[in-house]
Amino acid sequence: MNEASGPRSIAGGWIGTAITGDVIGLPGEILNAARDVQAPPGLANLPPAPRCLGRDDELARLREALAGGGDTAITQASTVHGLGGVGKTTLALAYAHRYRHAYSVVWWINADSPTRIEQSLAELTRRLLPGLTADRDRVAWAMAWLQWHPGWLLVFDNVEAVADLSPYLGALGGGRHLVTSRRAVGWPGSMRTLALGTLDPEQAAELIRTTAYGDAGSTVRELQDVRALAAELGYLPLALEQAGAYLRQNPTVTVAAYHRRLPTKLDKAVDGLDAERTIARIWTQTLDALTARDPRAVELAQREQTLGATHPDTLMSRSNVACAYTTAGDARRAVPLHELVLAQHEQVLGELHPATLTSRDNLACAYATFGDVGRATPLHELVCVQREQVLGTLHPDTITSRDNLAVVHEMAGRPDRAAALREAAPARTPRPTDTG
Repeated sequence: MNEASGPRSIAGGWIGTAITGDVIGLPGEILNAARDVQAPPGLANLPPAPRCLGRDDELARLREALAGGGDTAITQASTVHGLGGVGKTTLALAYAHRYRHAYSVVWWINADSPTRIEQSLAELTRRLLPGLTADRDRVAWAMAWLQWHPGWLLVFDNVEAVADLSPYLGALGGGRHLVTSRRAVGWPGSMRTLALGTLDPEQAAELIRTTAYGDAGSTVRELQDVRALAAELGYLPLALEQAGAYLRQNPTVTVAAYHRRLPTKLDKAVDGLDAERTIARIWTQTLDALTARDPRAVELAQREQTLGATHPDTLMSRSNVACAYTTAGDARRAVPLHELVLAQHEQVLGELHPATLTSRDNLACAYATFGDVGRATPLHELVCVQREQVLGTLHPDTITSRDNLAVVHEMAGRPDRAAALREAAPARTPRPTDTG
């Protein structure tokens, strides 16, 4: 076997990897780790599997495009494009879950900006080589690892500019790329594209019905009302799901009553496609209902609409709502929402981001608040270790974590461990005295 040579070879002492125009140098031993480290079986970071009704034909076409022929990802990359709310992300996520075992690694990349792409790639390195700490080095290492190890699937979700993918589609040829984007044009001619439309009437009605009522049966009149609502919403998947979610959260509201409450006219400032107007009508009704309940829920709904479900500001709002549920003693809503927020923080920001650590601590506190000390204790222990590692022993958040862990030890009848924890805590740095 021929050995690589030269200053830019994998076997060289240093290698420069181009990432969005910058050149990152990594020591040879780190690059060798990119060659030697193997991914654990089934490595993936996918969000939960979605409900994907009425898209069997599209899934089959997507599978054919990604699985058939070609040696490089760019010739097989498939772009799902279409107007907002048509279900591009849902289709890509459904594909990734259905065929995840056909790939060595399935990695979900938030791709609405170059920075978010790099953050997602850095998270891959965190999973494979935790000891590498600098994000820019992590991106370069992830690129090197993907070049060494074929058979992966990268899902670039919500690409705003085709040029943002240039450093990746051209450099990474050992796996497959799946892209979602509103942009229908501007893609390389070698890329196959799949344009999504709305659902057919029966599938659209079924999406509302199952989202709202699950497996419960419906009367003939109820089915008629659901079909009429689906038609009113233009068979747009996002609008249908949001309407169904509203009905599920408000079981005393009938489909017909909800249909009547939809605003028939929108403020003149609302502009855009018919689909965007449809979504605006849904949100007008949703926000009217939320306003009477909790301003934090209104803020969350607005941020989900304008920023997206996993934007860091949206995650902060969702966390605030979960904490409000905890304070109110509503375990049924608080715990699942805290668990969701933590999973989304891990996906978007990474395992050790300070906001992720706060989310993990909030979940542990929720477990403890509702008496689940068995789950609270190991989670508080993990947060303590991670905050010491990331923030330092004397950081206020680290000290808070240590206090929280002591409390759950006391709750579990372990006062000796709580006392030992407090005795071992380093002294807080005294605040300066005002001598003026």
